Amino acid sequence: LVYALFGESRQLAVGPVAMVSLILRAGLSGKLSFEDCPQAYNGDEPKVGGVDQNVLCTDAYIGLACAVAFMIGIINLLACVFKLSFLVSFLGHPVISGFSTGSAI
Repeated sequence: LVYALFGESRQLAVGPVAMVSLILRAGLSGKLSFEDCPQAYNGDEPKVGGVDQNVLCTDAYIGLACAVAFMIGIINLLACVFKLSFLVSFLGHPVISGFSTGSAI
């Protein structure tokens, strides 16, 4: 928000990557089990409200995010090996623009 109001940079552009980060955070929220993050649970039930797991169990949350990044890297590597670069032609400007607009909602 601060960058949107005050930031000026020709080298730095806010694009779909920032939205992917927000979607990753939303996707990982609440995914740690009792064994990984016992502070986020009351007995066997997850705590309702309060502090997020990423604040309570930072190391486990970072490990989960790194595991997702590793899996995405494997998928990219497999896409390279199987020469799936033709799929990028389907991701035109309207698709990226729609993704950015949709993630803002």
